[in-house]
Amino acid sequence: MAKTENAKKFSLIAAICYTIYALYNIINRIIYVSNSDYATITALNIIFWIAALGMAVTLFMKNKKAVIAAAGVNALLGAYYIISYFSLWNLCDFVAYAGAVVLIALSIKGNSAVKKIWFVPALVLLVGCVIGWINGGYFRYLSAAWKPILFGIVEIAALLFAGMWLKKDAMPAEAAPVNEYATFNPQAVYSAPAASSTIGGADKLKMYKDLLDSGTITQEEFDAKKKEILGL
Repeated sequence: MAKTENAKKFSLIAAICYTIYALYNIINRIIYVSNSDYATITALNIIFWIAALGMAVTLFMKNKKAVIAAAGVNALLGAYYIISYFSLWNLCDFVAYAGAVVLIALSIKGNSAVKKIWFVPALVLLVGCVIGWINGGYFRYLSAAWKPILFGIVEIAALLFAGMWLKKDAMPAEAAPVNEYATFNPQAVYSAPAASSTIGGADKLKMYKDLLDSGTITQEEFDAKKKEILGL
């Protein structure tokens, strides 16, 4: 139960991080457009916001298949940016979300590899952000660039907590169902010293009938036991 509760907490934290990240980008773009005579809100902006909010909503719902869809949209956006404006930052962004899709798919299948690679998407995104910040001179102008750096860290944290959710929510493969009659020896039960005192004839007959119905004993064996029980 504690494991499940921890998994839910990580998913919720990831959802909150994505919500903050999405709202920052929406508000920042609206302010930028309102202060510019040329800038507009494009379809690409809207798709980006929907993808970020989609990650927030699906993680809040803890619906892995829906999270795959949202992460897939983010990966496609990354692929578009690679084609249009190639940079290592965009490449890492694509790889991070494509990796998240793979990670969630493995989690759904119950693959134990999730517990070993849960942090990889967040790590790849971190590498990409650091490369982008260095190339963009963000660290030289922290007074102006601290906000994009901060909210980039929020996105990294979102992927990290999503990975922790998948790690904690990973379930071991289900054990093969145990056949309650597989190791059951009817003869041993019948010949046990306590059998005559603890199991009545009708109960024994019913027990052997159940064994017959399950295919554990044959009709001939059942008939033989029936004769023994009834004293025929």
